[in-house]
Amino acid sequence: MESHLGTGMFGDGDNADQTADVYYRGLGRLCADVMQIDREALNACAAPQLEALRRGALDLALREFQAGRKEAAHAAINDFLTIASGSGGQLTADESRSRHLRPRVCRAMRGTCAGEEVLSRWNAQTVADGENLLVEAVEVGDDLERAADHAMDLLAEALPVVAPDVLRCAYGLVPLTGAIISGHFAQTPKLIFVNVSALRNVYDAAESILHESLHQKLFDIGLARTIFRPGYVDAESHTIPIPWSGDELRVRQFSADRAISAYHVYVHQTLLYLALLTRRRSYAEPDPEILHRTAVAWARAREFRRGLHGDGARTELGEDGLAFLHWLDRAHDALGAVVLPDGSALAGHEGSYASSAYRRPAASATG
Repeated sequence: MESHLGTGMFGDGDNADQTADVYYRGLGRLCADVMQIDREALNACAAPQLEALRRGALDLALREFQAGRKEAAHAAINDFLTIASGSGGQLTADESRSRHLRPRVCRAMRGTCAGEEVLSRWNAQTVADGENLLVEAVEVGDDLERAADHAMDLLAEALPVVAPDVLRCAYGLVPLTGAIISGHFAQTPKLIFVNVSALRNVYDAAESILHESLHQKLFDIGLARTIFRPGYVDAESHTIPIPWSGDELRVRQFSADRAISAYHVYVHQTLLYLALLTRRRSYAEPDPEILHRTAVAWARAREFRRGLHGDGARTELGEDGLAFLHWLDRAHDALGAVVLPDGSALAGHEGSYASSAYRRPAASATG
């Protein structure tokens, strides 16, 4: 299963990452030529914070140019150049990261031009239920860096093929406090955000880092693949109801974009927890928490799969998006056939998406 999820059109993270590098290199040169500035001004940046802002600025400038808003496009690039010029010497601690390995824990966030800009954009523009999801960067000491490294070591041990492939798609990890457990932001590609509360639990940290790095990988894939139909607008997409919304008065709805991203994540999380069951303990005496997380991940993947195959959401996908969906389906089917230590097949836990503890399916009670 690792081979399936770590190779091919949708599995090769190194290929996706390098494709994204080439894309932004070309986009940087194009914007520099149009604006008649030195191409080197828009070259890739060593610090993850600044590279994220560079890519976000190039994305915004391209949209503005395409819409005929030349002045706004110039402003997007000039804003980035101002931040870059004011960051001289501020990001040294985060510039030595070896790319294509794993995200570097960003120490230079508070009090730096680039770091403060990343957080300011997040706080101004990430909204849920009409309220901004406010976060705050923390002072990063050796303890937080060790916690993140421990979680990534766990991922590499459990998933030696998939983990390095996915983690190379995220360049920086920002520890924070506030309204989220983990997250990512379209305006800062290659950065992932993880709450310090999650970093203090190795399973939560590993799950969050894998989760957000997978979003970065899918974003890179989408630069070269037609995941969605021509003219797709996320705000106008068919939606999929989420039965574990946690609020009886309001059922959350996911767009096709958000739903296929979540399906991608939950398939990988299922594989992670199955791997931990077999690698870190005797399969005959499994960790109840890992069993629970396995069942929940597979069941939630099933709900997104079912919704994406519905008449509405399916029409939002492009040719590559349909192929991507079937690629995930094959993995989900194979994972569902796994027999757990209590003799039940994982597919028998389809109702576990909102459960608070692991329960053996009634149909398997005498199996």
